[in-house]
Amino acid sequence: MSDGEFHTVRSEVESLIGWWREAGVDTLIDEDPRDWFAEAKLASVNAITKPGIVPSLPAVGPPPPRNNAPLPPCLADFLAWLATDNEMLTNYPVRQRLAPEGHPSNTPMIVTDVPERGDAEAGRLLTGDVGSLFDKMLAAWKVDRSAVYLASLAPARPAGALMDEKSLQLLAPLLVHHIRLVAPKKLWLMGEAASRAVLGTSVAEATGRLHSFNYDGVTVEAIATLHPRVLLREPNSKARVWADMQRLIGDAKA
Repeated sequence: MSDGEFHTVRSEVESLIGWWREAGVDTLIDEDPRDWFAEAKLASVNAITKPGIVPSLPAVGPPPPRNNAPLPPCLADFLAWLATDNEMLTNYPVRQRLAPEGHPSNTPMIVTDVPERGDAEAGRLLTGDVGSLFDKMLAAWKVDRSAVYLASLAPARPAGALMDEKSLQLLAPLLVHHIRLVAPKKLWLMGEAASRAVLGTSVAEATGRLHSFNYDGVTVEAIATLHPRVLLREPNSKARVWADMQRLIGDAKA
């Protein structure tokens, strides 16, 4: 390893340790890497590939699009509709829309509220300083983006990055439908709008506990936390978010 490569790796490690330190972690639990989601991932894959087993969907779906046609009933068709629709999603330019990242069999499903500035140009969600912090948070779980399914409540960044009540009412049923089709076992909602869209409550009310809700036999465990962009402004809140992250992976005491 060259000196440049050594210093790069050292910088990344020190950055990750810095996240843990700010989150209040002062003791190493395990020296060996652990894939927290391997069991859930295997169960999800088996549910898709095993003959005769199809993930359950909620009994009640979201309202149909304006043309009265139902929302696409399979994930691939729904994502294609989400990327191209010009009837419901007129406030979100098609050329700036971003597809989810990761495979739907991955767990947890992580939902951000809106794409960050610069995400459209980069062609992916959560870039820049916000994305760097998000990646460190995943690293604290000993996973990376390849092990999660990352989606956005808003398919593109709205003007002023504002999520007003009208926009939330439009997008919330679409996110619920998206979750139905993915059928994740664990769900991480980042930000006020994502929390309200799924849990019907604010982040302030939702944080500090694990939520569990059932869609036609499919139980989804969920947390709602402050968004990483807020943590950049409020680093003292990292410990609270880390506690909820531990709850989701089952590594925190009740």
